[in-house]
Amino acid sequence: MFRYSPRRWLLTMVVTLLCAVPVVAVLSALQHKRWWELVLLYGPMIVVVGIMSRRVRRRQPRLPLRLTDTALEVATPDGGTLVIDYANIARARVHGWAEPRLTVEPVDPQLARPPLRANHWFGRGRNKPYDVIVPLDWMTPGRTVLRRELDRRISVGIPTP
Repeated sequence: MFRYSPRRWLLTMVVTLLCAVPVVAVLSALQHKRWWELVLLYGPMIVVVGIMSRRVRRRQPRLPLRLTDTALEVATPDGGTLVIDYANIARARVHGWAEPRLTVEPVDPQLARPPLRANHWFGRGRNKPYDVIVPLDWMTPGRTVLRRELDRRISVGIPTP
């Protein structure tokens, strides 16, 4: 089971804050202002951007996703569960560094449970109408484990001629 990790989120926020300290110091030196004046000036704007991006991400499909012996199970945008058998997966890619995501392309969208509707899932870039896109932000146990497990299970699920 792959799920959201609060520990990874906290680590990301701590690293972001540690990287912001030298940036604020340099900007305050360049603009001849005290550091707290910059925080008061730009802080509210950063908070609003953070809240807006969090709100947008909440509308996207969420973890958890589960790899069973026979199928991939993903949370749907409306809160249900989508089940796609490994034999029905044409391609599954884990990609993106800043915004990692899983893109699954089914062979036959009607064989998924429940059947996929066109453009039901959304994501960045050009996608086919039945692509399933799941954000993997702050996922545990990690993208490399997911990639390895998907490769292992999908290669077994594809029937050879």
